[in-house]
Amino acid sequence: MARTKPAGWYAFGRDGRRFWDGEVWTDHYAPAETDTLTWFLVIVVGVAMGVFAGLMLMRLAADANPDTFFVPIKVVVNQLPSSSPSTPLP
Repeated sequence: MARTKPAGWYAFGRDGRRFWDGEVWTDHYAPAETDTLTWFLVIVVGVAMGVFAGLMLMRLAADANPDTFFVPIKVVVNQLPSSSPSTPLP
């Protein structure tokens, strides 16, 4: 008895897979599986490039007209009263 491969999806051609039912090739085709890590790296690199490009555009705009590009922001912080004030309350 000849040994055959178990049923399942196998690489077929350059960009796809084909189903082997254990005895013959079927007419079922599927695209090749994509690697999750590859997609993750594509997204991370794309986001990083977008952030870098945005920062460079901000830098160019600031160099072109620094007085109107950056708006000064004043931050006011209110101090909370302590639990034991230094002066007694009336």
